[in-house]
Amino acid sequence: MSGIRTPTLLLGARYDFIPAFTYDTMHQQLPNSRVYICPAGSHFAMWDDPQHYFPALISFLKKPARRGQLPTPEHLPL
Repeated sequence: MSGIRTPTLLLGARYDFIPAFTYDTMHQQLPNSRVYICPAGSHFAMWDDPQHYFPALISFLKKPARRGQLPTPEHLPL
């Protein structure tokens, strides 16, 4: 995965069956990645936590090249 240079958003959810540490592992291997974990979401966070999912996605689409964590939910624009 370290050869992937495309900006990548790793968008997970707190109640997903995919453990949060999986996103951290992928983030460490993807040089241009950002991670956001929806605090109230499940595997379908776009439906059960849209108030966090969509602002995180839009923030990434506006500035995809910045590596690291997305802002916390209260700092994302709605």
